Amino acid sequence: MTPEQAASMHPGLWLAGTLGRQRRDGAVIRWATDPKHLVTVPCGVRWDAIAMSHSTGARVLEELLRAPEPEEIGPVLADSRFDRCYWLIPLGSFPTCKAMPSEVRLLLPGQGLEVPDPDPAPTYDPGSAGDVLQPVTWEHWPATNGTLTPPRRLVSLLTGLRQTRTSHCLAATIRRPGAGPRRSLPPRTHPPQRKSTS
Repeated sequence: MTPEQAASMHPGLWLAGTLGRQRRDGAVIRWATDPKHLVTVPCGVRWDAIAMSHSTGARVLEELLRAPEPEEIGPVLADSRFDRCYWLIPLGSFPTCKAMPSEVRLLLPGQGLEVPDPDPAPTYDPGSAGDVLQPVTWEHWPATNGTLTPPRRLVSLLTGLRQTRTSHCLAATIRRPGAGPRRSLPPRTHPPQRKSTS
């Protein structure tokens, strides 16, 4: 599939297209009536995917959207059930992903990823009990369908965040919170010795 073909497709058709025509159409029809319905799509067909903690993923997304060329950022999925964030990246990104921090995990080809409709609809049921947020949502969907985040941008930012955390941990180890400044001790003095009277 060419980038032009992907860009012209409905997001749901593109996303579910990894399932084959019959299952793809079934998923899109189901999403039309229930956008929150989770469909399991396989990785390694149109994209690879990486997983990281939600806190890390949210921070990375915020930084990349503020950086130059935010249009390069592809779909980002959040799953609050497991406190995970998933990024869709181009096929064949495994060599670049080796340079990512160890806490980032590459999903294997064929491994399933549960996704809702990529339509930017409200992520809650209006009128439902407490308007409970749905557990799996798209944190970001690109304006141009088929856009996948370049892994080199993720490597650069994740490495920088890791170095920052390491520096903070080292500083906290050297000087624990609440500890006052280190003071030098005054020169040690000896009390004057009494003269012997004998």
